[in-house]
Amino acid sequence: MRPIAALAALSLLLLPPADARAADGDDAGGAPPPAAWLADLPAVSDDGSIVALANHESLGARGDERLLLDFIDVASDRLVRRIIVSDPDHPESQAGAEAKARAVLGETHWVKLHKLDVREDPGAPWRQGGVSAPARSNLASGGGLEVQYREPAFAVRDTTSSADLVRKKQPTWSHRAGTRCPGCDVCPAPLAILAEAWTDRLHGVLLAELSFTGGSDICWEPPDDFHVVELPPTFPHP
Repeated sequence: MRPIAALAALSLLLLPPADARAADGDDAGGAPPPAAWLADLPAVSDDGSIVALANHESLGARGDERLLLDFIDVASDRLVRRIIVSDPDHPESQAGAEAKARAVLGETHWVKLHKLDVREDPGAPWRQGGVSAPARSNLASGGGLEVQYREPAFAVRDTTSSADLVRKKQPTWSHRAGTRCPGCDVCPAPLAILAEAWTDRLHGVLLAELSFTGGSDICWEPPDDFHVVELPPTFPHP
């Protein structure tokens, strides 16, 4: 199935039953809270080609955020589609957001990813970024995996066999030093830290969320990034 077809059934499969939607106010003409129909994210399409996720994107020093429905191609780790669900800068666009999400129609099935446990990585070096306090990166574990990210090195280990499933440097995941706005001061490169991770071993997919530290009032951190990594599946997927 082509990726565009794989995107199509997302909203239908994630929506609660009609009576549940009515209880949330659908029969009064208002859209249900986004959490009611994004609760099963992140998820992978049944053919393993697309990961869909709810991205609560920070708008920097203002403290606001916008809610995005993002679709990432698994093979290329590339964002292939984005639906803006809510945006404080454009509140007028929110009225049609749910309808737009529901319009992503199709016939595929979506499988919710398993969230891993995240804790501080005791073996990671302490790093100093900008004006923030020294920080370490995190480890994620669960589902027979241990995920380590010590920028730029990324590794995934099978905890049963102790075999490395992935071990490579990911320089494109890092943000460079530079200005955050026209005419602003040059800011140091923020430090990337593993914030969350999800997986589905059957489909051979791992989703990593990276957060950033080292900012200040004039050099705020960039919003979190999401990356998809292919893993060897636990057994061939039909």
